[in-house]
Amino acid sequence: MSGLTNKTFTCPFYSSSERRKRDKRRAVHCECGSRVVFPDRRAFEEYTEQRCAGEWEQCSIAKLLTKYYEEKDDEQKTERRGAGE
Repeated sequence: MSGLTNKTFTCPFYSSSERRKRDKRRAVHCECGSRVVFPDRRAFEEYTEQRCAGEWEQCSIAKLLTKYYEEKDDEQKTERRGAGE
């Protein structure tokens, strides 16, 4: 998945969006409407290099979304087991 730069964004929660064009390319849009806005292009580049195209698992948004989806998956498994009894 291509990011706003020439980097490949590896984060599975990155959301390609038309809104980002209106943000003057200083914001990262993630799933569920999450957005991080930066004061300038340099800050944006540093963050995306480190998180979106790098160690995305360390991003606080990614951590929260991972936890959310894991809990939701666990709930659905529990419901299916309950329905099968």
